[in-house]
Amino acid sequence: MLAFSPDDTISDEKLTEICTEFMEKMGFDNQPYLVYRQKATLHPPVHIESVFVDIDGNKVFETFINHRCNKARKELKITHQLVKAGR
Repeated sequence: MLAFSPDDTISDEKLTEICTEFMEKMGFDNQPYLVYRQKATLHPPVHIESVFVDIDGNKVFETFINHRCNKARKELKITHQLVKAGR
């Protein structure tokens, strides 16, 4: 999940770009994934659903997935000039 500030104005095209870059940074750009936007909250999140099985049926497992995720989110905030979170 990626959450954005209510002050961020993100078009669908920009959102697609951000999510594509996020999946690339995570190393999952060759995995199928689905992105959907939730608008019913103060900080409108985007949910990204994917599979952890490669094309040959092997489990894709990443020990440092949380670290990679946090690093990717911080980089995207800077690259796309999004409002910084408190952390």
